[in-house]
Amino acid sequence: MGNRVHAANTSINSQVSFLDHPQESPADPSHQLIPTATLRPSIHIKRESVKLTYSNTLTFQYFSHDEIQVFFYFFAIESVKLYGNTECYFIDTEKYPSPAQYDLQAGQGLFFPSNLQVFDPASYTVQELSFLDKRTYPLIIEMVLVK
Repeated sequence: MGNRVHAANTSINSQVSFLDHPQESPADPSHQLIPTATLRPSIHIKRESVKLTYSNTLTFQYFSHDEIQVFFYFFAIESVKLYGNTECYFIDTEKYPSPAQYDLQAGQGLFFPSNLQVFDPASYTVQELSFLDKRTYPLIIEMVLVK
């Protein structure tokens, strides 16, 4: 399996070199096929669907092959650890909402129920809501497969 590459198609764009072997013979098939794989994550949030409505409800569309747990961390710091694992540290749970957890069903193109999570941005300053300190995220959404 793979994609055939012709001599005229030496790059995907000007920044990424794809294949550049002009000295190799086009008759040699080992230099003409490049293995590819399609990544299909088991959980995905459709980025453009995330909305905070006027009624202070959070909505988003998600895709999942299995049941999932969704965690909302408000005004937290995210730290990426070894092997891509992340940890969230909370700033002040008396001033900010406590983390919330919800169980969601598996499916394609499902919407997070907007009545489950209420977030009132009017209670916070623009600085708190805009990630100006480059450290504290106003909202972190974590989705984990239920095992």
